[in-house]
Amino acid sequence: MKLTRGAGGEPSSPEDMPADVHEAVEMMTRPRDPWSMVLRLENLASHSMPAFFRELLEPMLPLSGGANSSRSTAHVYVSGHGASALPNHTDVTKIVVLQLLGRKEWLYCREKPRAPGFAATLFPLEAAKLVKCETYDDAEMNSGALDCERVVTAPGDILFLPRRTVHSARAVDGNYSVHLTIGIKSPRRERRRSSEDCDSVNRRLQTAMDDCTLSC
Repeated sequence: MKLTRGAGGEPSSPEDMPADVHEAVEMMTRPRDPWSMVLRLENLASHSMPAFFRELLEPMLPLSGGANSSRSTAHVYVSGHGASALPNHTDVTKIVVLQLLGRKEWLYCREKPRAPGFAATLFPLEAAKLVKCETYDDAEMNSGALDCERVVTAPGDILFLPRRTVHSARAVDGNYSVHLTIGIKSPRRERRRSSEDCDSVNRRLQTAMDDCTLSC
């Protein structure tokens, strides 16, 4: 489990870790001191995973880490109102988001198209970082190199973020928020398999969305 604090996803210290579930819930609901928790489901054995997530992710089990794994990750984000679990960042995988509880406002940005002849010199810092898992500070976000949009997800909504998309999410509407992200890795030698995995996950997520009034 990872614990972060505030709207910028500031890292916590070991002393901040909650002693039990009750303290964790209390931290998520503090009105003026919002916290976030990130649960990495790929760190759990399949049989230890909560039933809801195990059924949802069944086509992709086992997750990243084992010799026979799907090379995919699954993370659950719980944030108090106003909190962001992570700062603006990129991922090296495609990300499928399923909103489970509450609402989150997403900021997502792509690199602006470049004029011919300027590819090697225009925005070199941003271009170099887009191919990695990197964070972006305010100066980089406001440099003019990115086209950004915002969207709010509600329970049952699905959001797809391509690789190299700069993004962050913040809990809104005065309550804590929970969403699941599935990171789908697709190296060249596994591209066809990953496409099949993605189709299967999309079908599962659609079912979850249709049943969300019961499941959530």
